[in-house]
Amino acid sequence: MAIWQVDMHVIHATDELPNTVNDGWQPPLLSGALLLQAQQMLTEYLGTPWTMVEDWVVFGPENGSRVDVVFEADKSASIVVRFDIRNEGIQFPALICKMAQELDCMLFSADLGSLIEPNGATLAVALDNAHSAAVLRNFNIG
Repeated sequence: MAIWQVDMHVIHATDELPNTVNDGWQPPLLSGALLLQAQQMLTEYLGTPWTMVEDWVVFGPENGSRVDVVFEADKSASIVVRFDIRNEGIQFPALICKMAQELDCMLFSADLGSLIEPNGATLAVALDNAHSAAVLRNFNIG
């Protein structure tokens, strides 16, 4: 992941916070009607997805802000939002917040180890904090 990219997972508000201390941690997955509703909303907002590899579809461009849906064998999936912070626009974050709110979901930042409320102001602060943490890690200061 490039330094200008910040990834956040969409998780249901009632899910337990993932333990990111160990390598190979897994975010809580969405399934059933919730997953179907998320995919419908993403198609409406971002258009038809394209396939990255088997069981992994992407809504949005390869280079830029996008949403990855990675399916598991049981038909559940993780939804990962990749924010390209080089883009100063507010439309993509606003769409992600709207989707999360309608699904009763939160955003989870593994970099920050925290849940992010799906509203514009909170998300903007979290994106700034996650980017700052990535810069520090990149320069081995943190």
